[in-house]
Amino acid sequence: MGMIFSMAPRRLILLALFVLGLCLRLWGLAWGRGEAASPHPDEWAWRILESLSPSQPAYAGLFNQFFYSLAALGKGLAEIVAGSAKLLLGEARFVAEGVVPSLMAGRFLVALFGAAQAPLAYSLARGAFGSVGAGLLAAAMIAVSPLLVTQSHFFSLATPLATMIMLCLLAAHDLAKRPGARSCAVAGLACGLTVTTEPMGVWALAYPALALALGLWRRVAAPRRLLAYWPAVFALGLAAGVIVGSPWLVWPDDAQGRGPWALWAISQPPEGWWAHLARRGGQLWELLAEMGGLEITGLWLAAAALSLGRDRPLALLIVTAPLPFLAAGLAAQNMSIESVAVCWTPLATASAGWPLALICRRLPRYNLQVAAALALGLLLCLTPLWRSLGLAYIFWQTDTVAAAKTWLADNLPADAPLLAGPGCPPTIFQQAEPAAKGLAAERLIENGAYLLWNRQAADAQAPPPGLQRVASFALSDRWSPMAAAPGAANPRWINPVMEIYGPARAAAVTRPLALFRPSADVQRDYDMIYVGNATYGQNSQTMLLRGHTWRERVLRGPGPLDSIAVHLRNMGADLALVEVRQGPGLGRVFGVFPGQDEELIVEAKAWPPMSGGVYPVKARLLRGDAVLARIDWDPLIIGRRALEREDLDDARRFLAKALAQQPGSFDAGALLAGALTELGLLDQARKVMDALDGEDGGPAKDFIELASRKPDAAWLEKLRRLTGYDPALLLESLGHAYQIDGPPCLPKEREAPFSGPGFSGVLRRTPGGGELKIWLDQPMPAGHGEVWLDFAEDRSAPEGWAGRAQVWGHGPEGSRLLAQHGVDARTVARGKSMRLSFVCPKIGQSLEIRLEGHGGEPTLQRLRVGVDLAGHIAGVLRWYHDAKGRLALGEGRYAQAVEAFEAALASDPGFDRVQLPLARALSDAGQAERAAHIARLAEKTFTAQPDILAQLRELYLALRLADDAARVEKSLAYLRPSLKFESRFEGGLTLLGYDLPKAEVSPGGQLDVNYYWRAWSRPPTNFFIFVHLEGEGRIINFDHLLDHGRVDMTSLTPGQVVREDYQLSIPTDAKPGQYRLVVGLWDPRFTGKGARVIEGQGNGAKEVVLATITIK
Repeated sequence: MGMIFSMAPRRLILLALFVLGLCLRLWGLAWGRGEAASPHPDEWAWRILESLSPSQPAYAGLFNQFFYSLAALGKGLAEIVAGSAKLLLGEARFVAEGVVPSLMAGRFLVALFGAAQAPLAYSLARGAFGSVGAGLLAAAMIAVSPLLVTQSHFFSLATPLATMIMLCLLAAHDLAKRPGARSCAVAGLACGLTVTTEPMGVWALAYPALALALGLWRRVAAPRRLLAYWPAVFALGLAAGVIVGSPWLVWPDDAQGRGPWALWAISQPPEGWWAHLARRGGQLWELLAEMGGLEITGLWLAAAALSLGRDRPLALLIVTAPLPFLAAGLAAQNMSIESVAVCWTPLATASAGWPLALICRRLPRYNLQVAAALALGLLLCLTPLWRSLGLAYIFWQTDTVAAAKTWLADNLPADAPLLAGPGCPPTIFQQAEPAAKGLAAERLIENGAYLLWNRQAADAQAPPPGLQRVASFALSDRWSPMAAAPGAANPRWINPVMEIYGPARAAAVTRPLALFRPSADVQRDYDMIYVGNATYGQNSQTMLLRGHTWRERVLRGPGPLDSIAVHLRNMGADLALVEVRQGPGLGRVFGVFPGQDEELIVEAKAWPPMSGGVYPVKARLLRGDAVLARIDWDPLIIGRRALEREDLDDARRFLAKALAQQPGSFDAGALLAGALTELGLLDQARKVMDALDGEDGGPAKDFIELASRKPDAAWLEKLRRLTGYDPALLLESLGHAYQIDGPPCLPKEREAPFSGPGFSGVLRRTPGGGELKIWLDQPMPAGHGEVWLDFAEDRSAPEGWAGRAQVWGHGPEGSRLLAQHGVDARTVARGKSMRLSFVCPKIGQSLEIRLEGHGGEPTLQRLRVGVDLAGHIAGVLRWYHDAKGRLALGEGRYAQAVEAFEAALASDPGFDRVQLPLARALSDAGQAERAAHIARLAEKTFTAQPDILAQLRELYLALRLADDAARVEKSLAYLRPSLKFESRFEGGLTLLGYDLPKAEVSPGGQLDVNYYWRAWSRPPTNFFIFVHLEGEGRIINFDHLLDHGRVDMTSLTPGQVVREDYQLSIPTDAKPGQYRLVVGLWDPRFTGKGARVIEGQGNGAKEVVLATITIK
């Protein structure tokens, strides 16, 4: 620490710039994760490095080997350190077990060479121009240059070559300033190593020659030394550098690599030299404009102009140093334009700070000069730093090729045909084949083939027109507004725009459906979700949280996101504490009780700010067993879920936004109308319904027709015309297929387990048949689902064979039968398919498929589980009919109201919220008998809902059913406390009051107390109710569950009232005196804490005092 404080400020600044440049180059260095588009610049380089070892230190026939040898040395040292550390920690038995990937070792050394350019630029500028400010400005511009940061992430020779050229230039500068044998030898050694880094480095030989000429011109030594001795020393240093850098050069017969002589074996470009130079110059100009190099070009030209009018030969040497490499790079035909820019930019930057330093020197005081230099440095470097941070973040994220590979694995069957276009790796998918030129959309659709396309491949123009794009992966298509070039192209070879096309005609989805899609892989720790791919993609944003491991989903949107919903479902048996975080900083911790669902709607926060449209969401368990966390951004999905949990304000807000984004969406309109009518906003609901109905019935008529028919080919075609979805692609994205291929062939075993991708099962054989059970790995979403069972054709099945297929759902609340259907011999014999529809009441249900047979064993060939589209449409229509009925009822159109409410019940017989308004509509329509029947059904359904019972009583009176009204009045009286005492507890319960017939009791006697509890929300856990008698230095405890354990609080619905009649048995040894009757809620199993009163009597406390009891 003392050494740091003793350093000069300029050295501290230089050290900080070096560290900053190194951090920018190291961030995201492990990009690619094993997959990259082809051709890939790192592939050849790391394979060379992989072949080097202590026993084979040189690569046969390779001339430019210096950098590879240096990288191999660094890799070997790192492996020794890693192996020794593992050996000391007991994680390895030998030092050789410490393995460092060759790709990472090479990239790390490239990043180190790139960061070293900053101090080299400082030394060159300070020595040539005599200005510390010029040197620091040059170092700062190199440290944060987006172009140099980008290219330092590749294991290529361009960045090391530029560093070695700068080292040669520094040695030549030292030779010109202090000529001697040592400086000549150092310059020769540096030039030799530069030439063996990349043949283009041969142009660096011009620097020592110019330095020697400058020494001769200045007559700093005798001509004999300048012309003979020093050149000989330089030649010896050059030879040593060449031999060290390229040991295979002493065996020229074996040399197969490209040597420096290759620069003179240049053939004329096909388009001619002038056209070639113009084209390459235009490419370089475009690249510098995109990557922030034009300001460096302008400053370099200014420095060149200033050096011409001054007698400063050393400055002229530094200023003109980039010219030979610029000319050679533009003339080269086998060198990428990025490599030319990477070689030219740091050399030009070394002199770019000089004009700015001269401006600052004109200020009167030193403090002003320093402040001006600092201001200019910030002005020049803030925007490049901002963009470099964004570029480094893009490298750090999952690249687009890996994201496309994950999407293909999640959404395509293993046997789906896939054609990979130019620039796409053929190993990206199991069935991938190279795409032939001249592809036709009709041929792809006919063969049912998908197409993978790289928009930035060198020989890719455009995919066949007319194909349906199902996924697009464009990570770096949105720069920050602070960027100098908002439309900048992606860096080559990294994150190309990958697109996937399906075998269907292109069509826009005009009426999106609010579908809860099945999960792809909930065990994945990290995934980048491209939100625009949700139309034909499965749900990849669901995570299963276990342990304390962070799991993260990064949302990449084509535009800004307003809100993100995180749905938490506790799948374990313990209280779960979940930490949710967006970006850096502290996260928010949420408690979720077993079996509870928690919906968190948070403001979307982009991170980092320099990369627009990137929204990271990460979560982990701090306590608990397992939590299913689902992330949503679509307002249609968020609004649907809010409506189903009866959060009407959120439902209205998000559904209105969804309808504004897609005015033609029937789902958004129907669900919004349902929310508005529930809120009593009938005028707004009427406007929405008018748009849905239209003059001729509108889309509502078409959806009602779909709901009335069974799904078949014509049904799917009508759905396509109505919504814009391609039916085949939609069904593919809404389910999982499992290849079963029958039971295992183990006839002697009574029980045989088996498994496959995504499932496990067991076959139990019995003398009369067998039972097949299959458990699926991926959890199901809430809502309507279906199972398709495809039987293998079995003509040998006996005629008397009979069986049964069942679908079971398992969750934290237990198991339940979701669907069942009989299977006959004809279905098995002919290899037919059978469909079972079911409804998952909660997200996260794991499915079990049971198939029982008597008289033989059925052979199940294939199993498919997915979303039931017909059931989904019916579920949306119930809200549409409900809203339509309530509007008609309010407008006095009673016949239409009856028709609408009955249609709602036909869509979902369990949609009991329409029973009361249906009874009213029937009554007003003059159908008294039917009204009474529906009213009695509603009375049974809402037997513990005083608000609804009161309305039913008024309805019975209007129907002149005195006995029914009296019966309801009796129920109301039973749920009405004689002593009102309202206290609202957190956790979902309100104490309405109590009955206390007497307040005096004797020891050993009984005290009767009735409590009245109303649910204002569904309680998250089954709280204990504590009742205490406190007084005379003693607490008499009467803890119990609600209604003596007969009612589970988690089953309560909002508005439900529970009366519990309780007898307090007073101990015989109770002392006479005054006792307080105290009541409260507490959770002894998970938190050990009481529920606080949030409103009413005892607000803020964790208990309420009801009365004073006298024991005498």
